[in-house]
Amino acid sequence: MAKKRHHSLDRRNAGKRPTRDRILIITEGETERAYFEALRRYYRIPAVECRVMPSGKGTSPKNIVDYAESLLLNGFTNNQRLLFPPKAFEKVFVVFDEDNDPLARITAIKRIKELSGKYRTQEKQNIEFTAVDSIPNFELWFLLHFEYLYPQKMLPLDSIERLKRYVPDYVKPMSTMFDKTKDQIFLAVKRAEKLLADDSRQKGDICTNIHLSVKALLQSETG
Repeated sequence: MAKKRHHSLDRRNAGKRPTRDRILIITEGETERAYFEALRRYYRIPAVECRVMPSGKGTSPKNIVDYAESLLLNGFTNNQRLLFPPKAFEKVFVVFDEDNDPLARITAIKRIKELSGKYRTQEKQNIEFTAVDSIPNFELWFLLHFEYLYPQKMLPLDSIERLKRYVPDYVKPMSTMFDKTKDQIFLAVKRAEKLLADDSRQKGDICTNIHLSVKALLQSETG
């Protein structure tokens, strides 16, 4: 008879050190959540939960950080079914856009740094929080799959219109962006790193840290 498999986030595993880091990703929109969920499925990565910020709670960077902390501390139940218990992750990635509000972005990043290492898992492991922010928005990450962009100022609507050169049917929410970009994912990681390292970057220029969460997922897949 086949053995029953337990989810790696099942509380029956509490007290046992997981073989790889468990990852929680909180996003502000459905397009972002669908992207990470598709990446997780494509690479068959276990121990990853992708949750979108409930629209009724607002999507400011502060609200997204608060929601991430709340989910971590309280766990998540759906229809009286426990999907994951409190403090079930070693890594928490908080995904948000600047969207023309640099002060909100800076405040959120500061708060995330304060949270990192503040809590421990049930196995007494440090829980690391990471800000996965983008200027101006998540669409910049998609753009980097198709072209390298030098440091510059860009409005949120401009990045979307530029993305439509390559994905004419792009509209939010869109659940198929991982499929449309997966063949260039490693190139996008290199371009995101290059953009951040560019010495000519000035305050407010385009950048993204999406590659940090993508690399963590891919390392988890091979770990």
